[in-house]
Amino acid sequence: MHVVKVVAQPHKKQPLVKTGSLKRGVYDVRKRGTFGIIWLTDFGELVWNTCKEVNPGAKIRLSKSGFDEMNWTVSFRMEGFKIKLTSKKYKGFLGYPRNCYLELKVGAENPQDLQKFFQTIAENYAYNPWEINNWQKMEQKTGLDQKMVADQWTQAGGKDISEYGEKSSVGIIAKVTALFSNVASKIPFISKLKRGSKSKGEEKIVLVDDDGIERTFELHGTLEMRGSEYAILLPSGGSKNEFNILEIVKSNGNVSYEGIDDEVLFRELSAHAEQYVSSS
Repeated sequence: MHVVKVVAQPHKKQPLVKTGSLKRGVYDVRKRGTFGIIWLTDFGELVWNTCKEVNPGAKIRLSKSGFDEMNWTVSFRMEGFKIKLTSKKYKGFLGYPRNCYLELKVGAENPQDLQKFFQTIAENYAYNPWEINNWQKMEQKTGLDQKMVADQWTQAGGKDISEYGEKSSVGIIAKVTALFSNVASKIPFISKLKRGSKSKGEEKIVLVDDDGIERTFELHGTLEMRGSEYAILLPSGGSKNEFNILEIVKSNGNVSYEGIDDEVLFRELSAHAEQYVSSS
């Protein structure tokens, strides 16, 4: 059997799939939820749809899952193929899609079928799957640099990845870059940018990670954008390059912190947060 392994970057947590059902091979999609689900992501959904396109009798099953919704392994079975998709966190505090990469391992009896499978994935994904959010973190975590990841996809698809053409992510990045170039001096959609006091450790936030370990962060500052407030958090004693951005949610006098699902919004916030952190 011919086997190829590649890594890819998910961008959305949808679809959400119920873990209990998936362990039995039942694909039960939920519109929302936190516990008892995995974030199969847009890339995972494409892999599943490709499997069904190749073989309508394809089966899916959850092999492993953890506390974090992006800590899982899913296997796909169909005639002539063995496929495993694993989500792995490589940066950040929580396992949001942008903080994880997916490792896709495909074995096929026929090498031509293997190439066609990966070509279908590359051609139908809205983004270039070999474009990783943070290459420095990826290389630290996996030992794979940008060229190595591109070479994986070139080998898998049997042709240079440049032949697949540009994807929408390139257009989105270009539009966002142009937006910030035009309004950098005005920033009309940000009403307030303030620094969080760190003197004497007053602005400390303790969060619990997916392993149940408490992590301490410093509130470096906040951003207000489009009616919501977002916290810029730095790991206590860590580097400024490790900042996280979480939405501040206030309800009945309680404060909680939630991740940001909107990829474009997160990029906008990150651009301002990076500029703010580096200048402070």
